Amino acid sequence: MTFQRLLLMFVLAAVALPIVAGDLLVPGDTQLRILQRVWTLDRTFPRRRTVQVVILYQAKYDRSVRMMEELKVSAGDKQPAMHLIPVDLADSISIGSQIPAETDVVYITPLRAISIAHIIRETRLRHLRSVTAMAEYVNEGVGLGIIVDRDRPTILINLEAAEREGADYSAQLLKLAMLVKGQP
Repeated sequence: MTFQRLLLMFVLAAVALPIVAGDLLVPGDTQLRILQRVWTLDRTFPRRRTVQVVILYQAKYDRSVRMMEELKVSAGDKQPAMHLIPVDLADSISIGSQIPAETDVVYITPLRAISIAHIIRETRLRHLRSVTAMAEYVNEGVGLGIIVDRDRPTILINLEAAEREGADYSAQLLKLAMLVKGQP
């Protein structure tokens, strides 16, 4: 086997691996830009200089850590209107106590063995917007998702779930988004 063929096989495997692994997520900087626009189209979203976003992740789950780190790096100096607060979830029992009182949004990274229902219960109780890049979490009751669909970022809205969190999205946003009927 020639060096060129071996190199080609390696490159193809490297490109295909994320797709096979299910890691095809919207880049963090794109998600943050979309979220800033979405919040302007939510009539009940708090109008503050800085939006407090808690990123729920698991330190022992690489995929979760990668997403959290990508969001933090993307926010850096480019997103001065956003303050990202990473929160490592060791268990789902104390989720409520791990989310600071001044939080506006809860971003849910890919998680393992954590009940999304526990997180959703907390976001609704405290009228916090829930966001994720995981379509299945939107089906389980997270209010908003930013996913890849046909190689483009797509906004998913579980309208009933979002309304329970206190969101009131404009007709303009609802026309752009894909509405999901999942768990309310």
